[in-house]
Amino acid sequence: MPPSDCMEFQFLDTPGLNDTDHRSVAITANIVKEILRMRSFNLILVTVLALSSLTVKYRLELEYYAKVLQGLHANIAFLYTHVDYANCHHSNTNHYEMLSRRHGAFSEIFRGTKPISAGGVEFKHFTIDLLSSSKRPVVQCLIRNTLREILQLAVVNSPVVVDGHWSNIARIQAIYHPDKKNLACRKWFRARQAALAA
Repeated sequence: MPPSDCMEFQFLDTPGLNDTDHRSVAITANIVKEILRMRSFNLILVTVLALSSLTVKYRLELEYYAKVLQGLHANIAFLYTHVDYANCHHSNTNHYEMLSRRHGAFSEIFRGTKPISAGGVEFKHFTIDLLSSSKRPVVQCLIRNTLREILQLAVVNSPVVVDGHWSNIARIQAIYHPDKKNLACRKWFRARQAALAA
């Protein structure tokens, strides 16, 4: 029987980090549990709205995941969504520089402060235009090509495996989620408001 050209993937899709409605601690616990359950990853695709603000809260959340995913960074790539293909012409240097700075800021979170020249990781990145409802063949072709490139990267990457040793699991579980303190403050504030209203 000839070898198959097919490859089967399991997907772990997570809720957006900027849309958790103050449930990020519970959501994070489920994500960490799924990461430990799946164990092996060909690709970790961090999907980012291209023009979203990198707020302090968003950055802290990403730093938390960078610590959780320590040891898996070799297979991280970024997908910047809602990038207007009309601006992507190679002559539009402002657009290119904006995306480069943005990618640098997001990469730095996962790379730490170690520069690429000193052995820091250069993360691959992709852009996709989800703004356009255009059915123009060229737009549809660009979207399909981007999706194909992402799948090809997942196929050629060697899988990285989560260290299942108890010490690594304890390390992950000991990472303090940035929203826990916010949650405690909100509970205290609600209790105080209820006491004042009574």
